Amino acid sequence: MADVLRSMADAVITLDPVMKITSMNAAAEAMFGVTEAEGIGKGCADVVKSEVWYRNCPCKAAWERGECIVNFNVPIERQDGRRLSVSVSTSLLKNAAGERLGVVVSIRDISHVLRLLDELDKRDHEIARKEEKLKTLLHGRERLGEIISRSPKMQEILDLVQV
Repeated sequence: MADVLRSMADAVITLDPVMKITSMNAAAEAMFGVTEAEGIGKGCADVVKSEVWYRNCPCKAAWERGECIVNFNVPIERQDGRRLSVSVSTSLLKNAAGERLGVVVSIRDISHVLRLLDELDKRDHEIARKEEKLKTLLHGRERLGEIISRSPKMQEILDLVQV
């Protein structure tokens, strides 16, 4: 099982019942900027720095409610100050007898996805702005045509010209 956790691309940490880190994989070390040796024994909120995490810790919620938390999106700050947007999923860690031992946390960096969504949003706004500008230009022409065609004298001329 340790080989599986070490091989995962997502950051994985395990916590004991008091939310102290008991293990971290290499992806977690890279994501948080903390080695496993430095992280073990620390509280998860000491390694996973986030205001949202402090107020609404998904690990603690999973332990207290006994249920999985899936795709809890939260901004975090690495030890070097770099900010990331991550998606967190938690599950209870149980032994063969079903007794709760702690929490397993899987954390995926979704910063690149959010950047792409932001870029799409900016393009959508730009397209909408250009569409409004085009509508305004076309609306002005339609109104000019309405004014001309409502004039009885002009209508006679237009009927002769057949525009």
